[in-house]
Amino acid sequence: MNLTFLKNGLQLTEDQFILTTFKTARVCLDTFERVMSIQSAQKEQIDFWGIILRICTLISVLCLFVTFQTYCLFPTLRTVPGKNNMCLIFAMFWAHTILQFGVFETELEILCKIIGIVLHYFWLVTFGCLNICSYHMYKVFTNKTIISSNEKLNIKLYIVYSYGIPAIIVGLNIVINTIIANDGSVGYGELMCFISQPISIIVTFVIPVSLVCVANILFFVFTSVKIATRPKFRTEHSTKIDRVYFTVYLKLFSITGISWVLQIIDSFLITSAFSNIVSVLHALQGVFIFISFTCNNRVLTLYKTMCGETSPHPGNSGSQSTRLPICLTNTTNE
Repeated sequence: MNLTFLKNGLQLTEDQFILTTFKTARVCLDTFERVMSIQSAQKEQIDFWGIILRICTLISVLCLFVTFQTYCLFPTLRTVPGKNNMCLIFAMFWAHTILQFGVFETELEILCKIIGIVLHYFWLVTFGCLNICSYHMYKVFTNKTIISSNEKLNIKLYIVYSYGIPAIIVGLNIVINTIIANDGSVGYGELMCFISQPISIIVTFVIPVSLVCVANILFFVFTSVKIATRPKFRTEHSTKIDRVYFTVYLKLFSITGISWVLQIIDSFLITSAFSNIVSVLHALQGVFIFISFTCNNRVLTLYKTMCGETSPHPGNSGSQSTRLPICLTNTTNE
């Protein structure tokens, strides 16, 4: 019930303004000046954290781009979990980019509605991909055998789930809001470039996100227990396979949306330093993905192999390396 000026972060309570027409409000001048003076220090803090968030988002988006290109360069990385990661990275790249640089950056009504629709879609896709990643890892560690002939079918089903269901949710939201509203509203782009109606936000965003977060946590816990109870993992001297299991454990923790769980918790609390910390962690999701799936010896070896095959032999610059496809094939699933 508060009125927020998006340009400067100024907030008025419901007893300090009167809504008149669409996007128009009446405020007493003395009230406005008094609130401006009180919130001037807070405004500087908001600007500071806004700069920090933009920097973190830029770094995160760059890390997502580099990680996606790494998967494109090396076929050996494009296993079933690798392709799941690519779907996740693609959706997260556009979700973070549009959220940080598009949701408040346009005054064109049509463009704002399009941004809201696309933003809603890609965030739902991101959570769908997170859910698929968690489910597949759970499936890997609970079933010892995965038939390779079903990999293409699995990928198709994963894509239909993660990219198809969000499209249905967004489409239903548009259709229902168009039918209910008499002013041509599609349910996006009225207050900002996102979902307009509070009920729609709860039904088409908060509930799906909450369900995915709960499911991911359950998958994470079950998989962690499975890894921890393996006999080799309990030995005193760590073996190579133990390190692989432990790395998978950390990867699961980084991609199951822990920052979103904190985000949901923060939504029920008053704005504080905790809110800023959660926002920074949320903005750095791309960095966590980059560290989890790119910063390892396997990827480093692939890059060294690629550079070693192309640079020393100018005559073979136009041919593809024959060593690359078989590099590190004797590894466990990601």
